[in-house]
Amino acid sequence: MRRLIVFIYFSLSSLFAIKSYTYDEAIQLQKQIKKVILIDVIHKDCRFCIKMGKNFNDAKMSKWLEDKFIFVKIDIDNEKLPFDVEIPFTPTFLFVKDGKIIKIIPGYWDNDDFKYLTKGIK
Repeated sequence: MRRLIVFIYFSLSSLFAIKSYTYDEAIQLQKQIKKVILIDVIHKDCRFCIKMGKNFNDAKMSKWLEDKFIFVKIDIDNEKLPFDVEIPFTPTFLFVKDGKIIKIIPGYWDNDDFKYLTKGIK
């Protein structure tokens, strides 16, 4: 019974998962829809990255993120960043417009704080 509940939980949570693109896909998409690219820079074992991922997969938050940004997730253990920028810790969020970083937000934030911090990014 416990396995069934866990299976159902993960199945339903994946329905709300935010759509993630590669950086190259995001660049092409940005040309069409003119949204800012949000790069979520993580380490796969970072507990705060995992917490942010759970926050972002909340149904309301994932919809808000998809409405506002083109979402890219980069695990710096396995992937190279498209910019020469130092990431002191993870998670760190890079906001990119027309190939340039326009804002960097380091650290873990709850959904309301993250929305507040990104309010003026267009």
